[in-house]
Amino acid sequence: MTFDPTAVTKLGPPAGAEIHNLDLRVPLSRGELAALTELLDVHKLLLFRGQSLDSQRYVGFCRNFGSVVLSWPAGDVAIWDNRVLLHYGVRGHGSFPRELERVLVARPSPLVEKLV
Repeated sequence: MTFDPTAVTKLGPPAGAEIHNLDLRVPLSRGELAALTELLDVHKLLLFRGQSLDSQRYVGFCRNFGSVVLSWPAGDVAIWDNRVLLHYGVRGHGSFPRELERVLVARPSPLVEKLV
């Protein structure tokens, strides 16, 4: 399925957008990656629901953005730029453990560059 940049729902202030109808197991074109990178720069957090990625594909996808990435409920993937968005990850909820994975890849941030 080709990524449609209009298939995006803004999550609300101060940041965040949910990306619809995109299977992250399928390699993305340069145009799709450019559109997602622009959306990340604008919204600071992208949420891709219902994904099923192994560790290799997860890390490979994340490296496209140079961002810290964290996933939570089974099948959901969210990415954001830690330089402009704060978070605190909790490893489990009572008797319901969850696995946290982070990937850090450096890339320039347009917002940080404007502030410096």
